[in-house]
Amino acid sequence: MSLEPIKLHQGLSLVELMIAMTLGLLVTGGVLGIFMANQQTYQVNQTISAIQENSRAVFQLMARDIRSAGFSGCTNSTVMANTLNSNPNTDWWASWNNGIRGFDDGQPTSFNPARVPGTDAIQVMYGGGRSINVEAHTANSANFKVNKDNHGIKEGDIIVACDSAHTAIFQVTNANQNNGTIVHNTGKGTPGNCTKLLGFPVLCDGTGLKGTPYEFTSNAMMMSLQSQAWYVGVNPRNTNSLYRVDIQDGNPIYEEIIDGVEELNFRYLRSGNTAYQTANDINNIGVDEWANVIAVEIELILLDDPKIKLLKDMRRMRQVVAIRNRVE
Repeated sequence: MSLEPIKLHQGLSLVELMIAMTLGLLVTGGVLGIFMANQQTYQVNQTISAIQENSRAVFQLMARDIRSAGFSGCTNSTVMANTLNSNPNTDWWASWNNGIRGFDDGQPTSFNPARVPGTDAIQVMYGGGRSINVEAHTANSANFKVNKDNHGIKEGDIIVACDSAHTAIFQVTNANQNNGTIVHNTGKGTPGNCTKLLGFPVLCDGTGLKGTPYEFTSNAMMMSLQSQAWYVGVNPRNTNSLYRVDIQDGNPIYEEIIDGVEELNFRYLRSGNTAYQTANDINNIGVDEWANVIAVEIELILLDDPKIKLLKDMRRMRQVVAIRNRVE
């Protein structure tokens, strides 16, 4: 019986092993690189989508307010008599300002939380909500009779009354739901009325008796005064948020809309012009020029995720809003 020699099985050499490991590392590195690039792209797309979604929501809410600026409910060319006894430095929401007013910096200073320096703000006022028809008005006794009982207007409400020739803003000092009467006397409410006479010009001397009488006829209508502002303030988390201010029962109510706002800018288009201007540009021409503003350009720049570092232009969103009752 012959014995055959045993064949030894040889393994990989050290060189072959190192080559295999190197190729494996190259393949693994390539896969990881593709994965990291895809992850980065996904995060960038998610951030951009979030910015666009937040901007769309903000623009929709803001446009709804701006479109109605200056609307009195009756006509575009009425005389406005604002009888509210307000301090323009604190009660910014009670100053008509032709229905719209922009602020590049500084005023109004009574926002709470405080406005971020260097950011723009905008205030709009208009008549809104459910309208009520006037049956009779006695100017000297400051008494309206409206067409329905249980009209829903209560003491302290701020009201816009208008007809084809005139518009007045006043605060209700007494409202009777049983007989449809609404009183606009002096001596009650915050800020209260400086005069009970609703004509123009408005004269306030502390007695409530000075002024110009105006008696609304049965074709007049009444609705609530809507006064809103948009600005950037420092939230309780010590970051910048976009705030909307609404007035309810004569008191400002602050609502945080979105967090992470870097800049808020407004520019305004006046009738007959082609170039948009800043609020300071319009104020330098004259505060009455706000009555000629027909459109507002909104620019919103949101803060970036520090890990993403998007370019500023990628975080910048713009929209133009036309003022509905001023565009023919």
